[in-house]
Amino acid sequence: MTLKEDEYLNEADGLIYCSKCHTPRQCRVQLGGKEFRPAIRCRCQQDAYEQQEKERKQREFLEHISRLKAACRTKRCGIITFPITKAIIRKSGKHMSMSPTGRR
Repeated sequence: MTLKEDEYLNEADGLIYCSKCHTPRQCRVQLGGKEFRPAIRCRCQQDAYEQQEKERKQREFLEHISRLKAACRTKRCGIITFPITKAIIRKSGKHMSMSPTGRR
């Protein structure tokens, strides 16, 4: 077993810990009478992961909005397909009346 630069072995429980946040990077799992020590995210790794996921979702959302805007510009569509589009239309000052079928 080799340790990374930011890890240490806790002598009390024999698990690998993060040297930054001092939370475990391993856990003990009993399965079929055998003990396994799978790797887990420590607190700082989990925080970084959650931040990356938040940024990725925000990027995907903005890309989706851009695609919707581009589609409406090129096709001059009158169908609102995404809730945020209503806010964009209100913000731009343009008013669209829609029939129950979703068309102008």
